Amino acid sequence: MKRILVPVDFSDHTFVTASYAFSMAKATGAEILLFHAVFDQFIMPEGYSPDSIITPTMLDVEFIKEIRKEAEEKMAQLFFRLKNQWGEDTVLNAKIESGAPDIAIQAAAEDFQADLIVLGAVGLGRKDHFSGGTAEYLMKHSQKPVLAIPVNCGYKGLNKAIYAVDPAHFHKAELNRIQEFFKPFHAEIHYLVLCYNPKNRPNDSTIAEWQNLVSNRASFQIVDCDHPQEGLHLSIRNIQPDIIAFHFFRESLFSRWFKPALSRKDLYKANLPLLSFPEIEE
Repeated sequence: MKRILVPVDFSDHTFVTASYAFSMAKATGAEILLFHAVFDQFIMPEGYSPDSIITPTMLDVEFIKEIRKEAEEKMAQLFFRLKNQWGEDTVLNAKIESGAPDIAIQAAAEDFQADLIVLGAVGLGRKDHFSGGTAEYLMKHSQKPVLAIPVNCGYKGLNKAIYAVDPAHFHKAELNRIQEFFKPFHAEIHYLVLCYNPKNRPNDSTIAEWQNLVSNRASFQIVDCDHPQEGLHLSIRNIQPDIIAFHFFRESLFSRWFKPALSRKDLYKANLPLLSFPEIEE
């Protein structure tokens, strides 16, 4: 991991999000780019009338100048606060662009050649969990891994991880990607094979084969359950992980969970960081 993009909105949660990024950067030697998107869509001010001597274009320009100036001031404050907190060892830069946050972040990740995007799950917009939010959009559409930090989640480190395996859509390439990602953090990884359909239950020899592909700090556990949510929540209570990781395959159980709002909210009751990896192409 060489580059970490950290989209920020200057909410109170931003510092917690950045703390995860800095912790990971210290373990990997990665540099960090703080990124903020100024949403430049024109907003008609209250009291404006067509007879006004001030045109919408003039109002638009002045409004954008003002919010950009405010963003630059807040970015400078955040920059120096993070430097003071985490020291001078990590290379830290900041960038502000105009545009819709989800699109601008995707573009910034490509330009920066980011290996990871770390952002808060809920920002100043206060959308419920990931519902319609930037984090969910990036998980679905970004070609980069996305680490989303829930709003009430304090910094916990990355010592113990759960990786949820959907046996119906499992690729061995997932193991290599997960092992390489968590290796610098010396994390204990629990691979949960969520068997909600008996037809997809792997046999013992398959599990043994998978176990041989991972480190001695990783283990596989078959979780028989009627519903994957049930199996995951039970395992979270038993294991007490610091993070939940998964691959976002279009037809996986996680892609389905992101569709109904109730399932989505239920998943995030665990209040744990979610690490989403992009789909592996066949």
